[in-house]
Amino acid sequence: LTPQFGGPDTCLLGTVAGVRRTKNPASVEVGGTYPILTPNYLRGFISQPEQFTSEIEGETLVEDGDTLVLLNGDNAGEVFYGKKGYMSSTMAKLELGTNLFNREYFYYLIKSKEPELRNMAMGNVIKRIGISDLRSIQLSIPPMVQQISVVRYLNPRIKALDELIPMLGGEARETMLNYRQA
Repeated sequence: LTPQFGGPDTCLLGTVAGVRRTKNPASVEVGGTYPILTPNYLRGFISQPEQFTSEIEGETLVEDGDTLVLLNGDNAGEVFYGKKGYMSSTMAKLELGTNLFNREYFYYLIKSKEPELRNMAMGNVIKRIGISDLRSIQLSIPPMVQQISVVRYLNPRIKALDELIPMLGGEARETMLNYRQA
């Protein structure tokens, strides 16, 4: 993909990443081997997936570290760090199509756009973000050295939170989950 620049060192999300939606939503299967990725599981509110499915022909399997965006519902615009499995029908996977971004940095960059994404959500009953709106998000492109520096700073801190959160209970756990999301 060739980035479309909106200024020095900027581009539109749609010019550097594809947006993949689910065509065939995962159906729950007893004995399925792939988790169905729900927002609560990806947020860490539950430690294990509640539902599983088998391989879905023609669908893209989400891998650990993929960037997912919730497109429908009260929390439309929320950004998730993917885990291996199949995403729910309310999500989209952002598929980076350029070497302008470090993959982990790209997740953190999109996560930083979460307030903007949430403000884009429209609808009275069910909030939705349109694919064209998602593609129009403006991104800054820092030098790769800076991207790697950000990743090296954030990764150990996120990992420490991920190890701490399961040990907590009640209000402390809820506070740390919210802190991690921020």
